[in-house]
Amino acid sequence: MTNRTMTRSIFITGVAGGIGAATARALAEEGADVAISYAASAEKAHAVVRELEANCVQAAAFQAD
Repeated sequence: MTNRTMTRSIFITGVAGGIGAATARALAEEGADVAISYAASAEKAHAVVRELEANCVQAAAFQAD
């Protein structure tokens, strides 16, 4: 992928599941800062945040329903 997102911030819902987490990872690899939401699986969401931060982007998880 080319770095098209550069300095963008992205909000993704449902990251505890496969598609949302994969989308968050792909956008972080492109350089986007990522905010994610989860309904019940805080542990999975925070694991994704740690992964994203390893790509040197800002990431945060928020509980929402």
